[in-house]
Amino acid sequence: MYENLIEAYEAINTLNERLWGENGDRNEELSFSLTTNGIVFCIDFMEFHLWNSDDESREFNEDSGLYEDLTEYCLLVLNQKIKKFNEIQIK
Repeated sequence: MYENLIEAYEAINTLNERLWGENGDRNEELSFSLTTNGIVFCIDFMEFHLWNSDDESREFNEDSGLYEDLTEYCLLVLNQKIKKFNEIQIK
């Protein structure tokens, strides 16, 4: 359980540093967040749900015994969601 919390905490720190570094300032409204109910940990960006510890959807590497990197996974999921939103056309 605590491994997920530590990994998620490190991931949001890295994601926010990368985001704020690109924007040139720290913007609390535009940030990745980590929430928990005490059991499940969730990473979100604004209203986009990216990952939660209860529904592990990252690829597992049998050889190393590790899941794919959480930071990179969250970026992949976010970029996929943004791409889908960019395809929406309201007439």
